[in-house]
Amino acid sequence: MAAMQAHHKIADFRIQKNLTLQALAERVGTTKSQIDKLEKGERRLTVEWLQRIADALNMPVSSFFSAAPDGGGIPSAVNTLNDTALAAYKAPLQREASARPTPHPSATDAALAAPLPV
Repeated sequence: MAAMQAHHKIADFRIQKNLTLQALAERVGTTKSQIDKLEKGERRLTVEWLQRIADALNMPVSSFFSAAPDGGGIPSAVNTLNDTALAAYKAPLQREASARPTPHPSATDAALAAPLPV
């Protein structure tokens, strides 16, 4: 990883965006305590957490791996690795969602058109 670890950058980016722990927690959909633990490195920063936080901050995940404070200068190999890891994480979720059967339209229409029992 670059000179500064990703969990330290959460607080830096949060402060740059003028967000409190509570405000970021609300955007991420978690608690203030969880964000605090992630920032301090007391909780494991998974790809999922990193993606949720990056989305909440409107930043690319790759920003957390850059050595430069402005988010620039990231090696393309790290960027590629990050994209690959994220795609590998999301692929099973997308396959699962697409594998769910959808009801046949005529069966749904028939069920909706049937009279309700009295």
